[in-house]
Amino acid sequence: MEPANRNVLSLAALGGLLAVAVAAAAPGVDETNPIDLDEAELFLEQNATDGDLGLHFKADGEAWRRFVILNPRNRRMVDVKVRGHLGETIGLTELFSESAEPSFDEVPPEEFLGYFEEGTYRFFGTTTGGELLRGTALLTHDLPGEVELLTPMEDEEVDPDTDLVLSWLPLADPAPPASVIEFYEIVVEK
Repeated sequence: MEPANRNVLSLAALGGLLAVAVAAAAPGVDETNPIDLDEAELFLEQNATDGDLGLHFKADGEAWRRFVILNPRNRRMVDVKVRGHLGETIGLTELFSESAEPSFDEVPPEEFLGYFEEGTYRFFGTTTGGELLRGTALLTHDLPGEVELLTPMEDEEVDPDTDLVLSWLPLADPAPPASVIEFYEIVVEK
């Protein structure tokens, strides 16, 4: 396994990287007017309840037939090719995936973080019309602490006929201004 903010890169800044991504995408890609992805996200998810970490990524934009993510060392981490009518005429517009989330007992956090180095990850795609898509995402290892749920209390029974109110103490941003908490994710299981 290879070790692993949306910013827009200029073609000049990409240099050889652009050639690598274009060659990886498909011959005949029009790189003169790259299209910025609407979304390019890459982040770590720490699950306090289960004691695990996972890597998530999301990209959204024009309909594409090929999609590549390069890590900060310019090594391919994700490479998706769409075939048949789906790739030739229809394309995909959104891609979301997450890694497996081994428990901290199986893969300690330090080891997991070592697989995905901090830095800028570059997203490239080829549209169904042969145009270049691009985007970037900044990955940091600055993780917030665990959230302490105030209500309901752990193992407290809740009345299914009343509104459920969740409350918790807000966490401090781990390393502002570069690394801030953007959202809390709440998963409620029946």
